[in-house]
Amino acid sequence: MKAFVLLLASLLGVCAGFTVPHTAVHPRDLKVEHRSIEGRITNGNVAAEGQVPYIVGVSLNSNGNWWWCGGSIIGNTWVLTAAHCVAGADEASLYYGAINYNEPAFRHTVSRENLIMYPGYVGLDHDLAMIRTPHVDFYSLVNKIELPSLNERYNSYENNWAQASGWEVRVISVSDCQAYYGTETATENVICVDTPDGKSTCQGDSGGPLATREGDKLIGVTSFGSIYGCQSGAPAGFTRVTNYLEWIKEVQHGSIEGRITNGNQAAEGQVPYIVGVSLNSNGNWWWCGGSIIGHTWVLTAAHCTAGADEASLYYGAINYNEPAFRHTVSSEKFIRYPGYVGLDHDLALIRTPHVDFYSLVNKIELPSLDDRYNSYENRWVQASGWGAIYDGSNVVEELRVVDLKVISVAECQAYYGTETASENTICVETPDGKATCQGDSGGPLVTKEGDKLVGITSFVSDYGCQVGGPAGFTRVTKYLEWIKEETGIYY
Repeated sequence: MKAFVLLLASLLGVCAGFTVPHTAVHPRDLKVEHRSIEGRITNGNVAAEGQVPYIVGVSLNSNGNWWWCGGSIIGNTWVLTAAHCVAGADEASLYYGAINYNEPAFRHTVSRENLIMYPGYVGLDHDLAMIRTPHVDFYSLVNKIELPSLNERYNSYENNWAQASGWEVRVISVSDCQAYYGTETATENVICVDTPDGKSTCQGDSGGPLATREGDKLIGVTSFGSIYGCQSGAPAGFTRVTNYLEWIKEVQHGSIEGRITNGNQAAEGQVPYIVGVSLNSNGNWWWCGGSIIGHTWVLTAAHCTAGADEASLYYGAINYNEPAFRHTVSSEKFIRYPGYVGLDHDLALIRTPHVDFYSLVNKIELPSLDDRYNSYENRWVQASGWGAIYDGSNVVEELRVVDLKVISVAECQAYYGTETASENTICVETPDGKATCQGDSGGPLVTKEGDKLVGITSFVSDYGCQVGGPAGFTRVTKYLEWIKEETGIYY
């Protein structure tokens, strides 16, 4: 009877010109006789060793129930997968560098606190998640895949050939996909491919990569197929990565949180303008720094405040557990620079209750408007924060400071490229592993002579804080007019 109903529904769909949308299902949820296999690329080819170094196998567990998905390495500490893969999981084991999943090069297991689903995920829409992992070194069998650039965010990839880890498929238009699944399933957040000769994703492929054949860019994350099965010839659906580039960057760089590596402990009153900023979103907490620029204003990084519901500010502290006092403000008090995206324009203001100044709590002056074109190249500056003191460690209790030298924009661009190290960035060299990293984000970069706030801690190399790559700060002089407009503060 069930088969008859399905057949009747199919015939009705044909007669009506497919006006009745077909039902989509996550590949993970398709029924298979051998559940332990949990999925496969149907009619694809066995990958050669090192052919797909960016893929990881992801084994997820909830109360002893296990399921299998895929994922893509997008950084030394990040894997991109599908939200439906991590939903409900207590932990995830990641298998790196494997052709046979029983023989990975190595494996990491992470708890659910490291599983970050896109906030708007529901059903088949916004089916994207990130997994924070221990640091992974890259080599021939384990490497990251590049994301499309922000300039490519409107590329449909229609008619382009793409690869799903063992087989090649052609991207079809959103309208073609909607003709089969309907507009509710095949939204603008989806990229679909045709599946000739039964070549398709299937159980266990959920969360895995769809990469461009030319250029190896990650454009899709395996999300759904037809309820009629993997070999039905129906389009396969992937989450369209280009629609989430800004969120991915926010999560990556917001979680870095920043730290001073190999610096010195600050003396009481040495950095009276710094505040510790503890931010919260639905019970998830992260730590940043900020700079007092007026009685009711703190300047920090936009990526620190992104997604936060509230912020607690710790004033006058050497040990962050022992501040002189603390204020908590809601997200309505956050003012991010309007053009903020990814790593560019990474600046935000926090409006605070009135604060009286004294020896332990005081403001830092901004550069004057006349100084807006000063590059500060070769000038000595000081960074400060409570971030961890070496790669992989936690935020420290005691405030630390480090002296660094400003390098030219050209030197910074030679390392990061012009898209990351823009004219809105000021970079410093990091000799002997002295740098900013987790927990220091949003904190101050101040001139050694004259005590002027010239930078806001923004980014470091994804290879780690101690690798010697330049540290990047938002260049405050580029935003003096905006700060003046919002706060009335200028010099």
